Amino acid sequence: MISNILRRLRGALGNALVWASTWFVAAFPLTAVFYFFGYFGSQPFWPIALGTATSLTGIGFLAGTAFSLFLGIAGRNHRLQDLRPFRFALGSGITAGLIIPAFGIVVNTLGGFSTPLGPSVVVASVAAVLTGFTALGQIKIAQGALKAGDGSLVALETASEQLLSASDPEMV
Repeated sequence: MISNILRRLRGALGNALVWASTWFVAAFPLTAVFYFFGYFGSQPFWPIALGTATSLTGIGFLAGTAFSLFLGIAGRNHRLQDLRPFRFALGSGITAGLIIPAFGIVVNTLGGFSTPLGPSVVVASVAAVLTGFTALGQIKIAQGALKAGDGSLVALETASEQLLSASDPEMV
């Protein structure tokens, strides 16, 4: 029982770290597009890009956790190949769109700050859309890996033997 809980927590943490690093990298081209169109005025690029990347890293961590939570609840009795990517992308986006602003509101309230509704709605919307696309990509990539092979040692040995037998005899 406890080992199962720890395994799930480790998986959620690993997934959250992958999402955080992915969103960190994605922040730079996103910031560059806004910078190119003059959204930031005459401010220097790198401080803005690093600030955006840092913010999206934290939000990506929370979104990855929300995705793991949703996948653990909604996909509990399903195998990976049976998951419907668009359904899980939509569900993960909605989950993150609710959890991330709620987390921000709780942190601000505990810190003695008020939380304006406008920025919370913007953060929720951006988090929901980015989470949906990231979840869709993650499930599609994982399902694509399943189609490429089951990853078992027998399948890998068989594939390598087929490649060796089909190659040039001088190369072997």
